[in-house]
Amino acid sequence: MNLKYSLLFATLITLSACNAPRIVETYDEFKKAKICRLDPYIIRREFTGPTSRITTLSLEIQPDQSIKGILLSSIVKGIFANYDGFGPTSKIKFMLNTSDNKTEELVFQGRDRSITYNSQEVYGTYVRQTILVENIALAFEMSLEDLRKIITVAKTEFYVESGNDPVKGELDASDKEAFKDFLDKCVVLAGEKK
Repeated sequence: MNLKYSLLFATLITLSACNAPRIVETYDEFKKAKICRLDPYIIRREFTGPTSRITTLSLEIQPDQSIKGILLSSIVKGIFANYDGFGPTSKIKFMLNTSDNKTEELVFQGRDRSITYNSQEVYGTYVRQTILVENIALAFEMSLEDLRKIITVAKTEFYVESGNDPVKGELDASDKEAFKDFLDKCVVLAGEKK
């Protein structure tokens, strides 16, 4: 691996090292409502040769007490092999495995895909490299009960359709704790105890 790609990987690892959950409360003037959300939380990091893909999940409570999820894949583009991004009809799947070995699959239909591009400068002793980053967002909706199931089962795997390179993995205890924190701070249902 040459110097410019070594610098690229060092920069990406440094930028993606922090993954502390952040709950943000704002007020939407147009909706005249308080907005509470989990800021983008990294659920998957992938590195192959000179390319990479970091996938985050944001959660936002809606006025009807449903949850809007936004998946975002930031793909560092290479000259040759690149990761595929989400399609406009990509499905999001959570495979739930309980402690008594029962399985359940939650499937959500992606919608409202958007694509943006930005670039980053990577500097080295003798090299300055401009890298192109493709950001592909995909929104979907789930219920409070769906998120509670995802949090409480013994094992939760995820699979997001993304061309020939699906985003897949398993949520660990810290991921589930971040989603639980979102529920505890953002969901207020009359008469419901958390």
